[in-house]
Amino acid sequence: MPMTVADWASYWPGTYSSVTIGKAAAGANSQTSTDITLGPIAATGPISVHGGGVSLTGALSASNGNIDISASTNFASNSSATITTSAANKDVSIRGQKITVGAAINAGSGKVLLAPVTAGTVINLGSATDSASNTVEISDAELDRTTASAILIGEATSGTVTVSAAISPANSSTLAIRTAGDVTSPLSHAITVANLGIDAVSYTHLTLPTNREV
Repeated sequence: MPMTVADWASYWPGTYSSVTIGKAAAGANSQTSTDITLGPIAATGPISVHGGGVSLTGALSASNGNIDISASTNFASNSSATITTSAANKDVSIRGQKITVGAAINAGSGKVLLAPVTAGTVINLGSATDSASNTVEISDAELDRTTASAILIGEATSGTVTVSAAISPANSSTLAIRTAGDVTSPLSHAITVANLGIDAVSYTHLTLPTNREV
């Protein structure tokens, strides 16, 4: 049965030292299958959310802690569901089999991770839709909504990364792409960012900035 907390503040007003919703199951980055819908939550320490589908309908704010969200199916935030850790420059991690960033993520000089929750899942960097099966699609507009010292795409177990459109993060000077497979761009789309890191088996057909580490 889905768990809905459409307006957290009306049920439990105030700011909390930490918030944990859902429970990680055995194994890295895995969790139970209950769908969770959340409204605004404020904490001084970390916020951790584990669920099947995770839907944000209000802001998440951690003034001195990381925010970690893991969805075994889909993660989505609507246009009012900002995610903020910038007060103490803490990190934000979002893992899901689909990721839709509808509002700003602000980690200040912290890092933001966007990655599949399941090993081997491929990533389409540049796609403006979320319709491809078994694929995490992240658009340039979603990257533009993200403020961080570095945006991290994928992890060591992630599948192949395809760059399907030009990429130019507006609010981060560093983009790091990590995969157990390849990074490719069939149409040679450009990645424009001050600092680019690629950790992959190989990379092909990419138009890369001068300042890069591969």
